[in-house]
Amino acid sequence: MTEPQDSFTHASFKVQWAFRHINDLNWFCHGFINAKPYTIRTERNNEGVAIIQTGVSPGIPPQIPLFAGDIVHALRCALDYCWMGLERSVFGDSAKKKTFPVHEERQNLVSPVSEASKRWTLPQIETFIFDKIAPYKAGNELLWQLNRLDNRDKHNLLIVSLGKISFSKLNVTASDGSCISSPSGFTLVVGQEVPLAAVGSPGCKVELDYEIAAPVDIVVNEAGVIESEPLIPTLLKMAEAVNQVVELFRQTFS
Repeated sequence: MTEPQDSFTHASFKVQWAFRHINDLNWFCHGFINAKPYTIRTERNNEGVAIIQTGVSPGIPPQIPLFAGDIVHALRCALDYCWMGLERSVFGDSAKKKTFPVHEERQNLVSPVSEASKRWTLPQIETFIFDKIAPYKAGNELLWQLNRLDNRDKHNLLIVSLGKISFSKLNVTASDGSCISSPSGFTLVVGQEVPLAAVGSPGCKVELDYEIAAPVDIVVNEAGVIESEPLIPTLLKMAEAVNQVVELFRQTFS
């Protein structure tokens, strides 16, 4: 095989590697969640108001953001492999390092894509990028999000957290016998502190009786990029989006 086919094949390897790591991460996350790492308790604050507090104990394992960062980087590399395949198909060993163009705004892609079109004498690359791939926020948002996450992971671990806890039953009872029952489906964000309506007198102790309706999700919380979205489904959607891009490169330029 020759370029760009070799690079497209290597890009596919990267995507499949990402899928494998997503599966590994999914198993790890299941084990973490099944251990019920969240805390739910009630007490009275300084004003005597009963509150519910939720938290994570002992915290999110570092393996989760490490896995996520590796997956994101493998997928971003797959895009670069495809772009470099076109560069190498023209210049061979003299090829310069090029990265697949992604930007928040479509207009900011016009110049780099036009430059590539002229450099490779490949006018159809412009239609291909803008009409088929659309690697900008208002186009293929998943590619834009992937690019942003990869950039952030180069400087910090990605921010992941527990999502909402959904209750099938939540009763708060005071020692004087008064009680509050929340409707089924009541949710709390982990880390949230929620004041309750008056339950007993300020001096009464309060106790919780609850049942969790469904397993708690692990979510991505990167401000301005992806907020409170479930981690595994998000990574799967990104991997599927990149896989489609790689196949489009193969179909169009092989």
